[in-house]
Amino acid sequence: MIRELALRSTPGDGEPRVRCWSDLWRWVASTVRNRPVLLSEASAAAVFDQAVRDVEADGRLGAVADLVAWPGYRRRLRKRLHDWTVAEQRRDDEPTADEAASTAEWAVFERYRQLLTDLDAEDEAGLSVWASHRLRERNARASTADGDRLVFLDFESRDRSHWRVLSDVLERPRSVDVTLAYYDDPALAEVYLATGSTRERLLELGLVETPLPSNPSRPPGLRAVDEALFRDATPRDARIESSEGLAVWGGPDGEDFGRLVAREVRALCGQGVEPDEILIVFPRWSDQAEIVCEVVRKAGAPIHDASPRALDVEPSIAALLQAVRIPLEDWETELVVRFLRNGQVRPDWERVDRLALAEVASILRETPVFRGSRQILSALERAMGRTDEKDDQAREERRMDRLSKAHEVLKSLIGVLDPLNQSRPWSEHASALRLAAGTLGLGTRDGRALETLWDALEDRAEVLEKLGRGAETVSWSEFVDKLASVTAETLSPRSASTPGSIRTAVVEEVAGCRASHVLLVGLVEGSFPRRSAVQRFLELRPGDEPSPSARSAYARETLRFLQTLGSADRGVLLFYPTTDAKGQPLLRAGFLDDLLGALSSSAESACHRSYARFHPALLDREDLAVTPADVRVLASALAGEEGRLAKLRSLAGDPAHRIVLEGAAAALSALERRRRGTPYSEFEGLISDPAAVASIARSFSPETHTFSPSQLETYLSCPFQFFSRHVLHLKPIEERDELAEDYTERGSRLHDILEEFEKRKAEAVDERSDEQLLVAAIDKVLSRELVELSELDLGLRELEYGQIQRIINQYARQRSAYESDAPSSPVPQWFEFGFGDPDTDHPDFKLSLGAEIVKLRGRIDRIDRIETEAGPKFRVIDYKSGTPPSSKEVADGRMLQLPLYAMAVEKLLFESGDVGLLDVGYWGLKDKGYKPIVFQEWEEVRHTLVERVFHVIGQLRSGEFVVDPRKDGCETYCEYRGVCRIRQVRAAAKSRDVGPTVSAETTVAGRKPRTPRKTKKTTDET
Repeated sequence: MIRELALRSTPGDGEPRVRCWSDLWRWVASTVRNRPVLLSEASAAAVFDQAVRDVEADGRLGAVADLVAWPGYRRRLRKRLHDWTVAEQRRDDEPTADEAASTAEWAVFERYRQLLTDLDAEDEAGLSVWASHRLRERNARASTADGDRLVFLDFESRDRSHWRVLSDVLERPRSVDVTLAYYDDPALAEVYLATGSTRERLLELGLVETPLPSNPSRPPGLRAVDEALFRDATPRDARIESSEGLAVWGGPDGEDFGRLVAREVRALCGQGVEPDEILIVFPRWSDQAEIVCEVVRKAGAPIHDASPRALDVEPSIAALLQAVRIPLEDWETELVVRFLRNGQVRPDWERVDRLALAEVASILRETPVFRGSRQILSALERAMGRTDEKDDQAREERRMDRLSKAHEVLKSLIGVLDPLNQSRPWSEHASALRLAAGTLGLGTRDGRALETLWDALEDRAEVLEKLGRGAETVSWSEFVDKLASVTAETLSPRSASTPGSIRTAVVEEVAGCRASHVLLVGLVEGSFPRRSAVQRFLELRPGDEPSPSARSAYARETLRFLQTLGSADRGVLLFYPTTDAKGQPLLRAGFLDDLLGALSSSAESACHRSYARFHPALLDREDLAVTPADVRVLASALAGEEGRLAKLRSLAGDPAHRIVLEGAAAALSALERRRRGTPYSEFEGLISDPAAVASIARSFSPETHTFSPSQLETYLSCPFQFFSRHVLHLKPIEERDELAEDYTERGSRLHDILEEFEKRKAEAVDERSDEQLLVAAIDKVLSRELVELSELDLGLRELEYGQIQRIINQYARQRSAYESDAPSSPVPQWFEFGFGDPDTDHPDFKLSLGAEIVKLRGRIDRIDRIETEAGPKFRVIDYKSGTPPSSKEVADGRMLQLPLYAMAVEKLLFESGDVGLLDVGYWGLKDKGYKPIVFQEWEEVRHTLVERVFHVIGQLRSGEFVVDPRKDGCETYCEYRGVCRIRQVRAAAKSRDVGPTVSAETTVAGRKPRTPRKTKKTTDET
């Protein structure tokens, strides 16, 4: 089978074999000394750009001046220039209505051709014209020896160059055969209208017509289709009675459609048909064509995918296009993250591999920065300068190492990409880009695509040099835009087809091809006939006759369909999609309807099968399980839904399937265990492996770990969340829009502002008002990082300033009420009081219960001292910029932070006992200010609190990390909702012991504490 076949030469001595027109043009060029340079696609594009530029400079673009910047219009204009060149169009020629060009477009064409002449070069279209003239100009001595034979297959060309070649070879002493699709039957006159004029001209050239009879070995159904399809008037009793050699399949679009094709391919191979005798033809290359080829390949059939693929879809080129846009987009964080996660990026940097780059991407994603190379590095430097009270020292060191590595990698990446963003000549841009791609390790897996790109860029640079623009500077933005066009227009290098593989092609490429079996795939409405061939018929008014050009265009479509069917020797299989991805019905191709209409009812029922949908596991069509994955899904469905285990047992014994099935079996077993209404098990977070439990116990022992109250609260909130965050150290990806508020960062700034205000208040010696002190505190805190902010960040900071200003004004009013409600004026003595961390002045706080010890660390927002009738007292305050926890949560022992902080203050600051606890509380900055929580029996609360802490720590050290959140609806917001399977656990109504609770009272200013009501615990609370 020959691809792109237009003519075939049986050479004499010394004559090369010519298989297609492009081969002929190149052969002619190779035999001529003074021949033009054949331009590559990139070089021709550079000449075209110069032509547009020159015409625009002359002010002759006119109405298309605003269109030439659009890539789509430029492609259409280049296609029109190609067609004019092949047709050897002249301005004084009489164009048809659809070929008429505007004055501006013709000016571009003339300038383009003039530039090619000046460069002594030609594009592909121009080479055909030049070569045909040179071939015609040869003298008789250049002809080949007698006996040479030349065969033109399916000669339907309207190009002057092809006719020029034919006229030349007919005048020389050689044997010439020309094949043409034509049948002299009045009932088929409209079908062969497209080739009738060609036939007449061939006869005028002296060729003798010899009709070729239909191949008698072809199945009767195919022979009948050749004779009966598209006849003017076919009576019902003359319909085709035999469908032998013909099959029509309809199925849902997508992978199911590919399965239909793959099944038939496998069936043909099973019947002994050689793969290279099977031709799969598509009306055009599309996503569906790609899916069909992929499914056939997964089904184990050798297939050569001949689809043209642009360079920009190659993985290495796609990664390069990502990289070059990063500096233009001011280092937008999302772009950098995607680039670092691209598997094509493999720089030869120390300590950097693929996993390290993915880790750097995750770290960058967690930063509050959205763009700016300097801002990214500064954010990492600030993160390295902070400590995290939720992690112990070992984990803190690992965190610092990760941040340091991320800083190092991003600094290196910035050093590679930022220097690209400058103006320089085209050739220097190409060299710098090639150097950057090598530094980043792009193309190490397959460098063919990049080599093709470098060649295209060099070709363009060479043309620019010849046009006198070699030294002209080009901005990086302009270079990147042109780079995108070059990669979109340049075809990727494709591997040669291997013998013994199924061939693929589109309809235009099968002229002259023969195959044992032809599969015409994708016969949806608009494919046969194409819409362009019927559009002029749809525009006709009632009573109007179609123009000869419209009739000829439609005739070419019918002939194209017949030729595709006629290229099969033994069988034709036609496939059409019945429904789209959403299940909506699709219309068949018009010619397919004509074919089915030409069959008798019995013939149609024998060859035509159509399906609107299939079972997701293919239970209704087991024969469509053609890929290994389909086979496993089907076997599992048969076992689960119908109890048929034979197929699953067979696959389980196959090493190729066993590993996958073992994983599926483990998942099903875990699901079954979760559904049981039994106590928690290892499938809901209860670790039972002794080695794992021992490892966890060591990790959280007093010698290796210092707890923070927030960690304990996390465990109480949901043990599985603690396990994910502090045992597995899973880092959730924060999805935050650039314009969305960062509540954590804003809360941190609020804390800093309040601390600064209270310090200024305590140290004030003049008569400045609280409002002035607040303004000064806000300005000092918010101006720290202004020099590092981008313009967008500065705008967002201005909005944030207004929000913070309102919150601080609210705080000023709350502070006034806070002072009036206290027994005496509260005196803030400590802000951000830290203990247990290396950067704090105070040691960790130890709790003991018998021989057991637990070390605690933390950072208290504020500690006030208040004089009361019973003596000096202290108060522990925790600022909350959001909604503060309720006192009931503290009373129930679900929020341990404040009472534990109170115990730590007693031990670390007032161990002598001269200052006692007054109360603790949350200060809701957006709420009603400070709400005190009073412990009436503090000694008893402390004892219960210690028991609860040790109970919690005992549970986690024993590996009890069950999925037991204290709040309903947590699956809508929890960071780890994608891994916990909370719905399955809740459906089983599992429960556990939560340990002792704490008792507390809430005191509202001027009122007595309320007696808490006894409430019955719900299952979820338990």
